[in-house]
Amino acid sequence: MKLDIKKNIFHIVNIILGLVVALTPFQLFPVCTMKSEMGGPMKCYWSGKAMVYIGIAMLIISLVSLLLNKKTLNYISYLLVAVLGTLIYLIPTRVIKIGDKMVDGWECGLCGMPMMSCITKTMPAVKIIMIVVLIVNIVALTLNFLRKE
Repeated sequence: MKLDIKKNIFHIVNIILGLVVALTPFQLFPVCTMKSEMGGPMKCYWSGKAMVYIGIAMLIISLVSLLLNKKTLNYISYLLVAVLGTLIYLIPTRVIKIGDKMVDGWECGLCGMPMMSCITKTMPAVKIIMIVVLIVNIVALTLNFLRKE
């Protein structure tokens, strides 16, 4: 199978973005490393874990779509990656609540203090990554829709 870079550029970019998302919370722009008052990881740690899984899902979806290269699958892939790219912002900000500290003993979110690493470093990077993911996939969907094949 020969890889046509020009035709598959959006899949390749999405694979790279999936890798960036997966590496962001613990390698590129790490979340807080302190323990919570209960002794376990802080909320941002769990948000970081969710982000790693989302990044891996983005990477796998894009890779499968690249390898199979079907037009309908491309639509689904771009749409799914855009939704997942939005989740990397909505989960830490608790727009979408995952976990409940009182019931589950853990929850996704951000630290309460404004000078913590998750707020000063991780979330600004996440906002930029989310915007890039959305722009790339909206453009990809539009061009894929307009392309005649």
